Amino acid sequence: MRIAHFSPLPPQQSGIADYCAALLPYLAQHVAIDAFIDSDDLSAAHYALRNMPALSTENQDLGYGIRPLSDFLQSPQLRAEYDLCLYHMGNAPIFHEKLYTTLLRYPGITLLHEINLHAFHLNRTLTVNRDAAYIREMGYAGGLAGVAQARALLAGEQLNLADYPLFERIVDISLSIIVHTEFAKQIVLHKRPAAKVTHIPHAVKLPILTETAVRPALINHLSPHTVLLGTFGFIAPSKRIEIVLAALAKLRHNLPDFHYVIVGKPISGYALELLIDELNLNDVVTMTGFVDDRTFQTYLSAVDIGINLRTGPTGGEMSGTLVRLMAHACPTLVSDVGGFAAFPDESVIKIKQDATEEQQLVDILTSLLTDGDMRQKYGQAARAYVQKTQSFEEVSQQIVTFMGHRHVLGDTKV
Repeated sequence: MRIAHFSPLPPQQSGIADYCAALLPYLAQHVAIDAFIDSDDLSAAHYALRNMPALSTENQDLGYGIRPLSDFLQSPQLRAEYDLCLYHMGNAPIFHEKLYTTLLRYPGITLLHEINLHAFHLNRTLTVNRDAAYIREMGYAGGLAGVAQARALLAGEQLNLADYPLFERIVDISLSIIVHTEFAKQIVLHKRPAAKVTHIPHAVKLPILTETAVRPALINHLSPHTVLLGTFGFIAPSKRIEIVLAALAKLRHNLPDFHYVIVGKPISGYALELLIDELNLNDVVTMTGFVDDRTFQTYLSAVDIGINLRTGPTGGEMSGTLVRLMAHACPTLVSDVGGFAAFPDESVIKIKQDATEEQQLVDILTSLLTDGDMRQKYGQAARAYVQKTQSFEEVSQQIVTFMGHRHVLGDTKV
Protein backbone atom coordinates (compact mmCIF):
# COMPACT_ATOMS: atom_id res chain seq x y z
CA MET A 1 0.00 0.00 0.00
CA ARG A 2 1.36 3.42 -0.99
CA ILE A 3 0.12 6.52 0.82
CA ALA A 4 0.03 10.20 -0.17
CA HIS A 5 0.31 12.17 3.08
CA PHE A 6 -0.83 15.81 3.31
CA SER A 7 0.00 18.12 6.22
CA PRO A 8 2.11 21.08 7.20
CA LEU A 9 5.66 20.13 8.20
CA PRO A 10 8.52 22.02 9.86
CA PRO A 11 9.79 24.68 9.49
CA GLN A 12 6.13 25.77 9.35
CA GLN A 13 5.17 27.07 12.79
CA SER A 14 2.36 24.66 13.58
CA GLY A 15 1.76 22.05 16.25
CA ILE A 16 0.28 19.76 13.58
CA ALA A 17 3.48 20.17 11.57
CA ASP A 18 5.58 19.02 14.53
CA TYR A 19 3.20 16.14 15.23
CA CYS A 20 3.27 14.87 11.66
CA ALA A 21 7.06 15.16 11.59
CA ALA A 22 7.17 12.82 14.57
CA LEU A 23 4.51 10.46 13.20
CA LEU A 24 5.77 10.01 9.63
CA PRO A 25 8.84 7.84 10.42
CA TYR A 26 6.61 5.41 12.31
CA LEU A 27 4.07 5.23 9.47
CA ALA A 28 6.94 4.67 7.02
CA GLN A 29 7.90 1.51 8.90
CA HIS A 30 4.63 -0.06 7.74
CA VAL A 31 3.76 1.50 4.36
CA ALA A 32 5.40 3.34 1.48
CA ILE A 33 4.59 7.00 2.03
CA ASP A 34 5.31 10.39 0.48
CA ALA A 35 4.63 13.64 2.33
CA PHE A 36 3.20 16.43 0.17
CA ILE A 37 3.68 19.97 1.46
CA ASP A 38 2.44 23.36 0.30
CA SER A 39 5.92 24.58 -0.59
CA ASP A 40 8.44 24.20 -3.39
CA ASP A 41 11.34 24.73 -0.96
CA LEU A 42 11.95 21.12 -0.02
CA SER A 43 15.45 21.81 1.27
CA ALA A 44 14.05 23.83 4.21
CA ALA A 45 11.73 20.97 5.17
CA HIS A 46 14.52 18.38 4.89
CA TYR A 47 16.83 20.47 7.05
CA ALA A 48 14.17 21.16 9.69
CA LEU A 49 13.09 17.52 9.88
CA ARG A 50 16.61 16.14 10.20
CA ASN A 51 17.35 18.56 13.01
CA MET A 52 14.26 18.06 15.13
CA PRO A 53 15.44 16.85 18.55
CA ALA A 54 12.66 14.31 18.91
CA LEU A 55 13.52 12.49 15.68
CA SER A 56 17.26 11.77 15.91
CA THR A 57 17.53 11.60 12.11
CA GLU A 58 20.45 13.95 11.49
CA ASN A 59 22.33 13.01 8.31
CA GLN A 60 20.10 10.00 7.80
CA ASP A 61 17.40 9.13 5.32
CA LEU A 62 13.99 10.14 6.65
CA GLY A 63 12.38 6.91 5.50
CA TYR A 64 9.77 8.68 3.38
CA GLY A 65 9.68 11.09 0.47
CA ILE A 66 8.88 14.81 0.56
CA ARG A 67 7.30 16.37 -2.51
CA PRO A 68 5.61 19.68 -3.33
CA LEU A 69 1.82 19.62 -3.39
CA SER A 70 1.96 21.11 -6.89
CA ASP A 71 3.43 17.81 -8.19
CA PHE A 72 0.40 15.90 -6.95
CA LEU A 73 -2.08 18.40 -8.36
CA GLN A 74 -0.45 18.66 -11.80
CA SER A 75 0.28 15.00 -12.55
CA PRO A 76 -2.47 12.40 -13.06
CA GLN A 77 0.28 9.81 -13.53
CA LEU A 78 1.73 10.59 -10.10
CA ARG A 79 -1.69 10.51 -8.43
CA ALA A 80 -2.31 7.07 -9.91
CA GLU A 81 0.72 5.70 -8.03
CA TYR A 82 -1.01 6.09 -4.65
CA ASP A 83 -3.58 3.80 -3.12
CA LEU A 84 -4.86 6.25 -0.52
CA CYS A 85 -4.58 9.87 0.63
CA LEU A 86 -4.18 10.76 4.31
CA TYR A 87 -5.03 14.36 5.22
CA HIS A 88 -4.27 16.12 8.52
CA MET A 89 -6.84 18.90 8.91
CA GLY A 90 -6.55 21.80 11.34
CA ASN A 91 -7.99 25.26 11.83
CA ALA A 92 -5.37 27.60 10.33
CA PRO A 93 -5.97 28.54 6.66
CA ILE A 94 -2.32 29.54 6.27
CA PHE A 95 -1.39 25.87 6.72
CA HIS A 96 -4.53 24.04 5.59
CA GLU A 97 -6.21 26.02 2.78
CA LYS A 98 -4.60 24.17 -0.14
CA LEU A 99 -4.77 20.89 1.77
CA TYR A 100 -8.52 21.46 2.17
CA THR A 101 -9.14 22.16 -1.51
CA THR A 102 -7.04 19.11 -2.42
CA LEU A 103 -9.07 16.98 -0.01
CA LEU A 104 -12.29 18.05 -1.71
CA ARG A 105 -10.93 17.07 -5.15
CA TYR A 106 -9.19 13.84 -4.15
CA PRO A 107 -10.92 12.43 -1.05
CA GLY A 108 -9.14 10.08 1.31
CA ILE A 109 -8.93 9.45 5.02
CA THR A 110 -9.00 12.69 7.01
CA LEU A 111 -7.55 13.04 10.48
CA LEU A 112 -9.41 15.92 12.09
CA HIS A 113 -7.02 17.44 14.62
CA GLU A 114 -9.78 19.93 15.41
CA ILE A 115 -13.47 19.19 15.21
CA ASN A 116 -14.71 22.77 15.24
CA LEU A 117 -13.53 24.20 11.91
CA HIS A 118 -15.70 27.31 12.06
CA ALA A 119 -12.69 29.59 12.56
CA PHE A 120 -11.03 28.02 9.52
CA HIS A 121 -14.04 28.82 7.34
CA LEU A 122 -14.43 32.32 8.76
CA ASN A 123 -10.81 33.14 8.00
CA ARG A 124 -10.85 31.71 4.50
CA THR A 125 -14.06 33.52 3.54
CA LEU A 126 -15.06 36.63 5.47
CA THR A 127 -11.54 37.96 6.00
CA VAL A 128 -11.03 38.01 2.23
CA ASN A 129 -14.49 39.38 1.38
CA ARG A 130 -15.98 36.03 0.31
CA ASP A 131 -19.26 36.41 2.18
CA ALA A 132 -21.18 34.21 -0.25
CA ALA A 133 -18.76 31.32 0.31
CA TYR A 134 -19.34 31.55 4.06
CA ILE A 135 -23.13 31.59 3.61
CA ARG A 136 -22.89 28.52 1.36
CA GLU A 137 -20.83 26.63 3.94
CA MET A 138 -23.30 27.48 6.68
CA GLY A 139 -26.13 26.42 4.41
CA TYR A 140 -24.44 23.11 3.63
CA ALA A 141 -24.02 22.35 7.32
CA GLY A 142 -27.22 23.82 8.71
CA GLY A 143 -29.71 24.22 5.90
CA LEU A 144 -31.94 27.30 5.88
CA ALA A 145 -31.30 27.85 9.58
CA GLY A 146 -27.57 27.92 8.87
CA VAL A 147 -28.05 30.45 6.08
CA ALA A 148 -30.12 32.65 8.40
CA GLN A 149 -27.45 32.45 11.12
CA ALA A 150 -24.74 33.34 8.60
CA ARG A 151 -26.66 36.39 7.43
CA ALA A 152 -27.26 37.40 11.05
CA LEU A 153 -23.54 37.19 11.78
CA LEU A 154 -22.78 39.29 8.71
CA ALA A 155 -25.28 41.84 10.04
CA GLY A 156 -23.32 42.10 13.28
CA GLU A 157 -25.11 39.64 15.54
CA GLN A 158 -23.22 37.23 17.80
CA LEU A 159 -23.08 33.55 16.86
CA ASN A 160 -22.07 30.65 19.09
CA LEU A 161 -19.50 29.00 16.82
CA ALA A 162 -19.77 25.73 18.75
CA ASP A 163 -23.29 25.29 17.34
CA TYR A 164 -21.88 25.14 13.80
CA PRO A 165 -18.53 23.28 13.78
CA LEU A 166 -18.62 23.15 9.96
CA PHE A 167 -16.90 19.79 9.59
CA GLU A 168 -19.86 18.36 7.66
CA ARG A 169 -18.50 18.82 4.13
CA ILE A 170 -15.20 17.14 5.03
CA VAL A 171 -16.94 14.26 6.79
CA ASP A 172 -19.33 13.74 3.87
CA ILE A 173 -16.65 13.67 1.19
CA SER A 174 -13.91 11.76 3.04
CA LEU A 175 -13.67 7.98 2.78
CA SER A 176 -13.27 7.84 6.56
CA ILE A 177 -12.53 10.13 9.49
CA ILE A 178 -10.03 9.79 12.35
CA VAL A 179 -10.36 11.85 15.54
CA HIS A 180 -8.22 11.92 18.67
CA THR A 181 -10.93 11.50 21.33
CA GLU A 182 -14.07 9.46 21.86
CA PHE A 183 -15.81 12.75 22.73
CA ALA A 184 -14.96 14.10 19.27
CA LYS A 185 -16.19 10.90 17.63
CA GLN A 186 -19.58 11.30 19.29
CA ILE A 187 -19.80 14.93 18.11
CA VAL A 188 -19.22 13.82 14.52
CA LEU A 189 -21.73 10.98 14.77
CA HIS A 190 -24.34 13.29 16.29
CA LYS A 191 -24.18 15.46 13.17
CA ARG A 192 -23.52 12.64 10.71
CA PRO A 193 -24.80 9.29 12.11
CA ALA A 194 -23.70 7.36 9.00
CA ALA A 195 -20.12 8.66 9.05
CA LYS A 196 -17.23 6.20 9.01
CA VAL A 197 -15.29 7.57 11.98
CA THR A 198 -12.82 6.04 14.39
CA HIS A 199 -11.01 7.27 17.50
CA ILE A 200 -7.21 6.90 17.50
CA PRO A 201 -5.37 8.66 20.36
CA HIS A 202 -2.90 11.49 19.92
CA ALA A 203 0.56 9.92 20.02
CA VAL A 204 3.43 11.14 22.17
CA LYS A 205 7.10 10.22 22.37
CA LEU A 206 8.32 9.50 25.89
CA PRO A 207 11.42 11.59 26.60
CA ILE A 208 14.29 10.35 28.71
CA LEU A 209 13.85 12.06 32.06
CA THR A 210 16.87 13.60 33.78
CA GLU A 211 17.33 14.48 37.43
CA THR A 212 17.97 18.15 36.66
CA ALA A 213 16.51 19.73 33.52
CA VAL A 214 18.45 22.42 31.68
CA ARG A 215 16.58 25.72 31.74
CA PRO A 216 16.35 27.85 28.59
CA ALA A 217 18.50 30.97 28.46
CA LEU A 218 15.52 33.32 28.85
CA ILE A 219 14.84 31.99 32.36
CA ASN A 220 18.29 30.72 33.27
CA HIS A 221 18.69 33.56 35.77
CA LEU A 222 16.05 32.03 38.04
CA SER A 223 17.02 30.23 41.21
CA PRO A 224 17.24 26.41 40.93
CA HIS A 225 14.61 26.34 43.68
CA THR A 226 12.09 28.41 41.70
CA VAL A 227 9.03 26.32 40.82
CA LEU A 228 8.32 26.76 37.12
CA LEU A 229 4.75 26.84 35.76
CA GLY A 230 4.03 26.80 32.04
CA THR A 231 1.37 27.22 29.35
CA PHE A 232 2.27 26.20 25.78
CA GLY A 233 1.12 26.52 22.17
CA PHE A 234 -0.71 29.22 20.23
CA ILE A 235 -1.56 31.74 22.93
CA ALA A 236 -5.23 32.73 22.72
CA PRO A 237 -8.07 33.75 25.06
CA SER A 238 -9.43 30.19 24.85
CA LYS A 239 -6.49 29.07 27.03
CA ARG A 240 -7.91 31.13 29.92
CA ILE A 241 -4.59 32.72 30.76
CA GLU A 242 -6.27 35.82 32.21
CA ILE A 243 -7.82 33.79 35.02
CA VAL A 244 -4.50 32.03 35.63
CA LEU A 245 -2.79 35.41 35.97
CA ALA A 246 -5.50 36.59 38.38
CA ALA A 247 -4.89 33.52 40.55
CA LEU A 248 -1.12 34.02 40.46
CA ALA A 249 -1.54 37.65 41.51
CA LYS A 250 -3.23 36.40 44.69
CA LEU A 251 -0.49 33.84 45.34
CA ARG A 252 2.74 35.63 44.61
CA HIS A 253 3.40 37.09 48.06
CA ASN A 254 2.33 34.08 50.13
CA LEU A 255 4.02 31.08 48.51
CA PRO A 256 7.47 29.75 47.64
CA ASP A 257 9.31 31.31 44.73
CA PHE A 258 7.59 30.54 41.40
CA HIS A 259 7.72 31.74 37.81
CA TYR A 260 5.15 31.35 35.00
CA VAL A 261 6.30 30.95 31.39
CA ILE A 262 3.91 31.41 28.48
CA VAL A 263 5.59 29.56 25.62
CA GLY A 264 4.25 30.25 22.15
CA LYS A 265 3.11 32.91 19.75
CA PRO A 266 0.08 35.00 20.83
CA ILE A 267 -2.67 35.42 18.27
CA SER A 268 -2.88 38.83 16.65
CA GLY A 269 -4.23 41.53 18.94
CA TYR A 270 -3.98 39.50 22.14
CA ALA A 271 -2.17 41.96 24.40
CA LEU A 272 -1.44 39.88 27.49
CA GLU A 273 1.49 42.11 28.37
CA LEU A 274 -0.93 44.85 29.42
CA LEU A 275 -2.69 42.56 31.90
CA ILE A 276 0.61 41.24 33.24
CA ASP A 277 1.73 44.81 33.85
CA GLU A 278 -1.62 45.79 35.40
CA LEU A 279 -1.36 42.89 37.87
CA ASN A 280 2.27 43.73 38.69
CA LEU A 281 3.42 40.30 37.56
CA ASN A 282 6.25 41.35 35.26
CA ASP A 283 8.90 39.82 37.51
CA VAL A 284 7.18 36.42 37.77
CA VAL A 285 5.83 35.97 34.22
CA THR A 286 7.82 35.50 31.00
CA MET A 287 6.34 35.43 27.49
CA THR A 288 8.67 33.76 25.00
CA GLY A 289 6.86 34.27 21.72
CA PHE A 290 7.33 31.57 19.09
CA VAL A 291 10.16 29.13 19.79
CA ASP A 292 11.53 26.31 17.63
CA ASP A 293 10.87 22.70 18.57
CA ARG A 294 14.25 22.22 20.24
CA THR A 295 13.62 25.18 22.56
CA PHE A 296 10.01 24.09 23.06
CA GLN A 297 11.27 20.70 24.26
CA THR A 298 13.66 22.41 26.66
CA TYR A 299 10.80 24.35 28.24
CA LEU A 300 8.69 21.18 28.47
CA SER A 301 11.52 19.47 30.33
CA ALA A 302 12.05 22.41 32.66
CA VAL A 303 8.45 23.06 33.73
CA ASP A 304 7.35 21.71 37.12
CA ILE A 305 3.60 22.37 36.70
CA GLY A 306 1.69 22.52 33.42
CA ILE A 307 -1.40 24.67 32.93
CA ASN A 308 -3.49 23.59 29.94
CA LEU A 309 -6.95 25.15 30.32
CA ARG A 310 -9.54 25.54 27.57
CA THR A 311 -12.79 27.46 27.32
CA GLY A 312 -15.71 25.04 27.09
CA PRO A 313 -17.52 23.65 25.36
CA THR A 314 -14.58 22.42 23.30
CA GLY A 315 -14.86 20.85 19.89
CA GLY A 316 -13.59 17.54 21.19
CA GLU A 317 -10.02 18.18 20.07
CA MET A 318 -6.99 16.86 21.93
CA SER A 319 -4.08 19.05 22.99
CA GLY A 320 -0.73 17.82 21.73
CA THR A 321 0.95 19.97 24.34
CA LEU A 322 -1.02 18.28 27.10
CA VAL A 323 0.12 14.78 26.20
CA ARG A 324 3.70 16.02 25.82
CA LEU A 325 3.56 17.53 29.30
CA MET A 326 2.21 14.25 30.62
CA ALA A 327 4.99 12.34 28.88
CA HIS A 328 7.48 14.58 30.69
CA ALA A 329 5.89 13.48 34.00
CA CYS A 330 4.64 17.01 34.56
CA PRO A 331 1.54 17.43 36.76
CA THR A 332 -0.89 19.36 34.59
CA LEU A 333 -4.07 21.35 35.20
CA VAL A 334 -6.80 20.94 32.60
CA SER A 335 -10.33 22.26 32.23
CA ASP A 336 -12.95 19.66 33.09
CA VAL A 337 -14.57 19.92 29.66
CA GLY A 338 -14.73 17.98 26.40
CA GLY A 339 -12.12 15.32 25.75
CA PHE A 340 -10.00 16.49 28.70
CA ALA A 341 -12.69 15.32 31.12
CA ALA A 342 -12.16 11.73 29.93
CA PHE A 343 -8.64 11.49 31.34
CA PRO A 344 -8.40 9.47 34.57
CA ASP A 345 -8.59 11.72 37.62
CA GLU A 346 -5.21 10.54 38.85
CA SER A 347 -3.44 11.50 35.59
CA VAL A 348 -4.46 15.18 35.34
CA ILE A 349 -5.84 17.80 37.72
CA LYS A 350 -9.27 18.94 36.54
CA ILE A 351 -10.55 22.48 37.04
CA LYS A 352 -14.30 23.00 36.77
CA GLN A 353 -15.35 25.93 34.62
CA ASP A 354 -17.75 27.79 36.88
CA ALA A 355 -17.84 30.79 39.20
CA THR A 356 -15.29 29.13 41.50
CA GLU A 357 -12.65 28.61 38.79
CA GLU A 358 -10.23 31.26 40.04
CA GLN A 359 -10.45 30.01 43.62
CA GLN A 360 -9.96 26.43 42.42
CA LEU A 361 -6.74 27.55 40.75
CA VAL A 362 -5.61 29.36 43.88
CA ASP A 363 -6.26 26.28 46.03
CA ILE A 364 -4.69 23.66 43.77
CA LEU A 365 -1.67 25.80 42.90
CA THR A 366 -1.12 26.45 46.60
CA SER A 367 -1.00 22.69 47.15
CA LEU A 368 1.22 21.96 44.16
CA LEU A 369 3.66 24.79 44.85
CA THR A 370 4.18 23.69 48.44
CA ASP A 371 4.06 19.90 48.04
CA GLY A 372 6.75 18.32 45.89
CA ASP A 373 5.45 14.83 46.63
CA MET A 374 2.05 15.77 45.22
CA ARG A 375 3.69 17.07 42.04
CA GLN A 376 5.65 13.84 41.70
CA LYS A 377 2.58 11.64 42.25
CA TYR A 378 0.52 13.32 39.53
CA GLY A 379 3.50 13.50 37.18
CA GLN A 380 4.30 9.81 37.45
CA ALA A 381 0.65 8.83 36.94
CA ALA A 382 0.42 11.08 33.87
CA ARG A 383 3.51 9.56 32.26
CA ALA A 384 2.36 6.02 32.99
CA TYR A 385 -1.02 6.71 31.37
CA VAL A 386 0.32 8.06 28.07
CA GLN A 387 3.04 5.40 27.96
CA LYS A 388 0.35 2.72 28.09
CA THR A 389 -2.11 4.23 25.61
CA GLN A 390 -0.44 6.77 23.33
CA SER A 391 2.97 5.65 22.06
CA PHE A 392 3.86 6.46 18.44
CA GLU A 393 4.41 2.74 17.81
CA GLU A 394 0.88 1.89 18.92
CA VAL A 395 -0.84 4.88 17.27
CA SER A 396 0.94 4.46 13.92
CA GLN A 397 -0.05 0.78 13.86
CA GLN A 398 -3.68 1.72 14.51
CA ILE A 399 -3.63 4.26 11.67
CA VAL A 400 -2.05 1.81 9.23
CA THR A 401 -4.51 -0.93 10.20
CA PHE A 402 -7.41 1.47 9.67
CA MET A 403 -6.04 2.59 6.30
CA GLY A 404 -5.51 -1.03 5.29
CA HIS A 405 -9.12 -1.82 6.10
CA ARG A 406 -10.32 0.97 3.82
CA HIS A 407 -7.93 -0.30 1.11
CA VAL A 408 -9.28 -3.86 1.35
CA LEU A 409 -12.82 -2.52 0.99
CA GLY A 410 -11.79 -1.11 -2.37
CA ASP A 411 -12.96 2.47 -1.76
CA THR A 412 -9.49 3.93 -2.28
CA LYS A 413 -7.20 4.67 -5.23
CA VAL A 414 -6.57 8.32 -5.94
